[in-house]
Amino acid sequence: MKTYTTNLITMIRAVLLYLTGNTSATASITNFATEKAAIDTKMILIGQLEPIAQGNSKGVTLDTKALRVTMTKLALKCANPLVTFASRSNPVNNTLMNKVNIPKSTFPRYSKEEVAVVCQTIQTEANANIAGAGGFGYNAADVSDLQTAINLYLDSMPSTRQAIITKSDAIEQIESITRNIIDIGFKLGLDRMVNTLEDSNPSFYNTYYKSREIINLGTTHAKIRGTVRNPQDTLLLGVRVWLTKTGLTEVIQETLTDIKGKFSLTNIQVDDYDVHYEFQGYQNKLEANLHVPAGKEFVRKVKLDYISYFTGIIPGNSSANILNPSTPVWRPGATFTLRNNTPIITPTTLNAYTPNTPNDPGPGNQDIQLNNGQDYHHTITVAEFKPYFNFANTSPNPATYEIIFQ
Repeated sequence: MKTYTTNLITMIRAVLLYLTGNTSATASITNFATEKAAIDTKMILIGQLEPIAQGNSKGVTLDTKALRVTMTKLALKCANPLVTFASRSNPVNNTLMNKVNIPKSTFPRYSKEEVAVVCQTIQTEANANIAGAGGFGYNAADVSDLQTAINLYLDSMPSTRQAIITKSDAIEQIESITRNIIDIGFKLGLDRMVNTLEDSNPSFYNTYYKSREIINLGTTHAKIRGTVRNPQDTLLLGVRVWLTKTGLTEVIQETLTDIKGKFSLTNIQVDDYDVHYEFQGYQNKLEANLHVPAGKEFVRKVKLDYISYFTGIIPGNSSANILNPSTPVWRPGATFTLRNNTPIITPTTLNAYTPNTPNDPGPGNQDIQLNNGQDYHHTITVAEFKPYFNFANTSPNPATYEIIFQ
C-alpha cells in the first residue's frame, strides 16, 4: 500500500479520535454525529482490509461480528432509498419492494449465510437501480462499500473463506474508500460543519484542522517550500530564505528564490525554527517559532513589503545619493514626502534634487530647500521613473533627513 494512503488513513483516525473525545463541541449540529458515524463505518472496512493489503492475509482473523454489523448498516443505507424509489414508481415496483423492504430488526435473525445473501441482493439491486434510486439517499461509493463489506464478511467465515479479496483488490478498495472519506465525508461534510464553529469555538476549530493535517510518517525529515511576491503580486527572483533555530543566529539552511519566485528547504530535522526572508529594497520578514514535526511539508505564500521609510544624517557641507535603481519603492503612482527632521535648535538647510517632468509645476531638478521641519510632497509619474534622490546639506551643522513613501 502506498505511503501516502497510509498517511491519509492515519490522519482520518486522528480526526475521528479527536471528535470522539469532543462530542459536546458539535452537539448543536444536528447531522454531525450521523456524518461521523458513516465515516466510522467506512473505517471498519479499511481496518479489515489492511492486513490483506499488507500481504498478511494468511492466518489473519477477520472480525466476523464487526463486519456483520458494518455490512448490515451499509445494506440498510442502500435499501431504504430503494424502498422509497420502488414506492414512487408508477405502477409501484412490487418486485423490487419485496427484495429490499427488510426491517432493520429482521437482520439479526438471519443465519450467517442468510444475511450475506440478503445483503448481496440489496447490493445488486442498488447497483442496478442507482440511476433512479440514487437520488433518494445513496451513491456509487455506498454500493461499492457494501460489496466490499460482503466480501470481507464471507472471507471471515471459515466455511466460506476462499480468498475472495486479493491483495491488489484490498489496496484498490482501501484507496477508493479513503478518497471517498476525504472528498465527501470531510471536505463536503465534517469540514463544512466545523467551519460554522470558527468564531464560536475557535479552540475546537483550530485543533480539528490541526488533526486534519497529513503527516508523512514515511520520513523523519520535513520540508518548507513556497513562493515570494512583492505588493503588486510580482514573483521575486533572488530572495534569500534561510532557517535558524528559534532564538539563535546560526544559519541551518538557506536558499534563493528562482525565476518563478519559488524556494524549497528540504531534509529539515524536527525542531523549532525561525524562517527569514530578505531582499534588497524590501522589508525583511520573519516567521518566528515554527514547530517542524517529522514528515510535515509546509507551503508558504510570502509577500514582502517595500521599504517605505528612509532616514539618515548628512554631515555639514556634504551631499549624498539616497536612492538608486534597485530601490523598488520608487514607482509610478507612489507619493513621497521629503522632510528635514533636524531639531529646530540646530539650523540647517537641505537642498533636495529629484527627477521631474517639464509639465510638473514642482521644482523638479532644481533644488528644493528644506529648512528645519519643512516637508515636500510629490506623486511620481511614469515619465520621471528615475529612482534617485540627492541631498545636499549647505549648512555647517549635521542635518537629519526623512523620506516617506505611500
